[in-house]
Amino acid sequence: MKKILAATAAAALLVGGGTAFGVATLVASPEQADYSVERSADVKVEIMDPEDVLNPDDEARMRRDVERIHFAAPVKQLNYLVFKKNKDEVEDSVEEYLRDNHPDLIGDDQFTDGQLFVGVGLDPRQAFIFAGNDVARDLSLELDDGHLEDAIEEIKPGVKAGNIPAGLFAGADYAADADKVSEELYSDAKANRGLGIGFSGFGAGAAAGGIVAAVGATRRRKAQRIATAREDWKYVSRAYGDTAQRLNAIDVRAHSLQSALVDARMREEWEQLRDEFLNLDSKVSAFASLNEQSSDEEFEQAASGIEEAKSICDRVDTAEHNIDRLYAVEHADINARRKELYELRKDLIEARTESTGGVAEEASRLIAVSEEIDAAAPEFMDRYLELVERAATLFGQIQTQLQKENEADELAARPRIDEPSFYPGVGYHGFVPFMAISSWNSASVASSPNVSSNFSSGFAGAGGASSF
Repeated sequence: MKKILAATAAAALLVGGGTAFGVATLVASPEQADYSVERSADVKVEIMDPEDVLNPDDEARMRRDVERIHFAAPVKQLNYLVFKKNKDEVEDSVEEYLRDNHPDLIGDDQFTDGQLFVGVGLDPRQAFIFAGNDVARDLSLELDDGHLEDAIEEIKPGVKAGNIPAGLFAGADYAADADKVSEELYSDAKANRGLGIGFSGFGAGAAAGGIVAAVGATRRRKAQRIATAREDWKYVSRAYGDTAQRLNAIDVRAHSLQSALVDARMREEWEQLRDEFLNLDSKVSAFASLNEQSSDEEFEQAASGIEEAKSICDRVDTAEHNIDRLYAVEHADINARRKELYELRKDLIEARTESTGGVAEEASRLIAVSEEIDAAAPEFMDRYLELVERAATLFGQIQTQLQKENEADELAARPRIDEPSFYPGVGYHGFVPFMAISSWNSASVASSPNVSSNFSSGFAGAGGASSF
């Protein structure tokens, strides 16, 4: 039903030509000429190789190759750096070397404007690109910029192949060539055409205003916000009243649960959610006068309240489903018990697939136990709880090992009663489903930056480094 309502709302807006989608349809097609990038007139080149890793032929080649790069403004000097032996964080080697040998290229808190540093540390092996703040800002070479990460990645293949000059040239060319930056911006603009994103042109004003400016992004976000508010309003208009009528019955059932599958934390989660819903009344009243003919401005003003109401209604709906699952297992619903056994078995199978050695063997043993449990037997609850306890121990071991590998600060959180990943057994002896652990691990790995900047001195120079 939710999907039907969402589709209906979207269709109504499209057929009616609503302004929610007007911005995207009015954005002009990108023109290549609008994305030309100003070039730097004269760029000096310095090769810094304190341990003589490069031979004279390498350095001569590097200087010749640089002539092929059409540097984008405001690059004034390209500095190649090569360290045979470097600190664990190569940025510390960069800072130390520059302060001792080229103090004019580094300030107290940042690299000198106009400077671009491209280099590699060979032990431990790390590629890096750093820049003056003006260069980093205009060429998207600040930490967390995708262009910085891509440029650093360009360095690695050549270095891996033993061809340091080729690797450093590839990184510098990708990072700072005006034509390549222009082409990348134009390609991005074409890709974003359907989303209504436009970019400002480039030219004489680029140095003052920065190379890239996203024109229309604010209007696009506003249009999306209004469209979402209209969709969510239709859902809340129906769901809020239905949920309010069911709330007391859900509360009674939640407090009737008595088995060891339910703990104080779970009850507290439900009570907090129940109270959040009860406190929605005044907020819902604020947009009760809305209708399909209401203006975009009215929907924009009510968007935050509508979004909150939808979220809470969804969470109550999920919590109700999970409370019903717990109730069914407690009250000897054989089909429900079989289903929950199946969910736990799926988790164990996934854990076995992702593990080796003793962990995989224990997962196999627990899978066998799950297949032996009779959902209709009087001792079902005792055996199910025993299985959950053993699974909690196993999954805890897996999570501890993963934390060592992904260096996450916190362990995976157990699913709440109002989350779709919850199933009966969560919280018993600290049980966290393996799928929740797997999602936590994936998120931890993804959030670990491939490119980082960790100057131990507290120096805040722009750019970053990446091990390989």
